[in-house]
Amino acid sequence: GKDLILRNIDLLAGVEKEIQLTAKSGLGYLSMDWHGNISQIALDLALKAKHSSELTSFLEIEHPEIGPVAITASLKGSSEKIMLEDIGLKAGNKDVYLIQADGRISLILILRSN
Repeated sequence: GKDLILRNIDLLAGVEKEIQLTAKSGLGYLSMDWHGNISQIALDLALKAKHSSELTSFLEIEHPEIGPVAITASLKGSSEKIMLEDIGLKAGNKDVYLIQADGRISLILILRSN
């Protein structure tokens, strides 16, 4: 099938000063065949919430309020393998309770065709 390239994506979703998700960069060579293959994914993601309860409520997770939350990551890969790299998590108020984490996750996807 034909290919489609999406570049220079800049997405901001959410409620101002509450929960916001930003995604920047692009997706390359999305195959328009019925398999829906993507040859290249490169997105920088950032998720922020003024209060952790806003985020946990949105994700339907029960968790006590710990303050502001900021999560950043780079989503890279293709239809076969997706990696979350440069993951950063900062939650809470440094004067009361602070959680910080860094890392990466790799997922290998097996696409099935019917």
